[in-house]
Amino acid sequence: MFANVQAVCGSTCAQVYWGFSSHIIDIYGMKKESDFYDVHRDFLRNEGIPSVLRRDNSKTQQSQKVTELHHQYGIKDEFSEPHNQQQNPVESQGIKWLKMHIDTVLNRSGAPDFLWLEAAKWLCGIHCYTADETLNWQIPHTVHHGDTPDISAYLMFQFYEKVLYLDCESSFPSSKELPGYFVGVADNVGDKLTFRILTEDTRQVICRSVVRSAKDDKHANKRVTSAPENPDEHKVSNTDQNDPVQLQFSDKPAEKVQRTTNVRKT
Repeated sequence: MFANVQAVCGSTCAQVYWGFSSHIIDIYGMKKESDFYDVHRDFLRNEGIPSVLRRDNSKTQQSQKVTELHHQYGIKDEFSEPHNQQQNPVESQGIKWLKMHIDTVLNRSGAPDFLWLEAAKWLCGIHCYTADETLNWQIPHTVHHGDTPDISAYLMFQFYEKVLYLDCESSFPSSKELPGYFVGVADNVGDKLTFRILTEDTRQVICRSVVRSAKDDKHANKRVTSAPENPDEHKVSNTDQNDPVQLQFSDKPAEKVQRTTNVRKT
């Protein structure tokens, strides 16, 4: 799956896997198509060795290294006929499904386009933890792994919801909370309630477990949620001789943003 926008992690494309019997969906970001061998080994390490792997006729997926890897683990190779992608279910059940729902998530949340891969991973997690009618209402994750997953982490926040996370490096009197945006669940970091957060200042994705919604008015932290966007609107000036420390600020009310269905295009 290719994208015209580089993801926040630097990926420009992604490899999608779809389980024939379990219907699980996995996605791995790649900076270039030739990275397939490395992400393919990650898939085998994380999800186990499949009995067969059906794919298209991409040269990177038929390289000597991939062939030797499949020989080593006894994986049968199957290929779709050229120009007949319908012969590979991952195209309709995985890639097409992801693209449609990624577009919906970004539209509804107002998230920037460079979060397309984070949205895809979040959607894959929800899909794998949701009962599938075509599996007689079984859960794809349960069919594949045999255990019932805990969905608590996916009920805490919405995608691209503004949150506050603990800043362990701050010192007095700076706030111990920093603003960011929820972009997914960290599967292999910390405990089950560790989240992937897009920081507001550095625009990097970090993993944190001490996180709360910024919408909590009862325990609002106005130092980090109400700071002016323009630093010149809130600064210390020594221009007044009678008052050597004069606080200047803008009293212009914030403009209201009209809500629409597609937040990205407003």
